[in-house]
Amino acid sequence: MLLGNNRATATTAVDVLADLSISKSGPAAAQVGDTVAFALEITNDGPSEASNNIVLDSLPAGFSVVSVTTNGVKLSDRVVSWSKTSIPAGQVVRDTIRAFATQPGSFENVARVISGTPDPDDADRRAIWTLTITGADLA
Repeated sequence: MLLGNNRATATTAVDVLADLSISKSGPAAAQVGDTVAFALEITNDGPSEASNNIVLDSLPAGFSVVSVTTNGVKLSDRVVSWSKTSIPAGQVVRDTIRAFATQPGSFENVARVISGTPDPDDADRRAIWTLTITGADLA
C-alpha cells in the first residue's frame, strides 16, 4: 500500500481594519495674547494596527503656532501636520499644539487623522473645537 502526500494548502484572506478616532480639547475662551493649548488624542480601537497615519490640524486665522509635542511637524498656511507611522490596536496617542491667539472672534479648530489602513467608521476621524477669543484686558 502506498501513501500519498497527506498535505493540503488553504489560503485565507484576512481583512486588515483599524478603527481610528480623534478627539480634541482645549479652553472654551481666551484673550488676545494668550497661548492656548489644544490636546489631541488619536485612538486605535483595532482590530489591526493602523499604518501610514497622518494627523492634520487646521488652525483658524486668529492663531499662530508656538509648539507641537511631537517630532516631524510640518506647517503650511496654518495647517499643522505630522506622521504617526504606526498606531497599534488598543493604543492612544496624545499630542498637544500650543498656539498664540492673535485676534478676537469665535473660531473653530479642526483636526483630522488619515490612515493607510481601511477604517470601518470614518465619521470619527475628524474633531472640531470651538473657542472665543476676546480682546486683551488692558485694566
